[in-house]
Amino acid sequence: MANGGIDSVEFFSALDAMAKERRINKEVLFSAIESALISAYKKNFGKNANVRATIDPTKGVVEIYSRKTVVEEVFDSQCEMTLAEAREIRPQYELGDLVEVEVTPNNFRRVAAQTAKQVIVQKIREAERGKIYDDFIEKENEILTAIVRRVDTKGNAFVDLMGRTEGILEAGEMIPGETLQEEDHVKV
Repeated sequence: MANGGIDSVEFFSALDAMAKERRINKEVLFSAIESALISAYKKNFGKNANVRATIDPTKGVVEIYSRKTVVEEVFDSQCEMTLAEAREIRPQYELGDLVEVEVTPNNFRRVAAQTAKQVIVQKIREAERGKIYDDFIEKENEILTAIVRRVDTKGNAFVDLMGRTEGILEAGEMIPGETLQEEDHVKV
């Protein structure tokens, strides 16, 4: 497995299964992970670097490529390389060409796994919020029954809506003189 390889294809299979289960587009998930990997690389190995991340789920490999412009004189080694250096990689390179060099650090496997986990959790939350929004936007202007979970000192009631999400029934939205307590059922 390559330098940046994740321990096994099982990780990508799990990603695939999770994407299907949560109805998250797999390509969107991989794209978000690639963006997060670029950010993680820049944070740990050079914020000015011009890099590209690739994920190959069939091989279980994550790789980072540095993109450098071929110049006569290098002012920023993270973004530029000399013509001589470029021609060591491939003799056809000319001034102004963009050269990609794999720069995946040896310990990047761990960073990649942590980053992927964070992105997955974030995407799942976004997808679930979107699903809840879609479900409730269809119920706009309908009367629903909610269960009061708690009432704060200002008189605002925090209610459970159909076991899917929590809402706030502000004191000013309640019937004047109405007092709600935990576990009360209320029409909202």
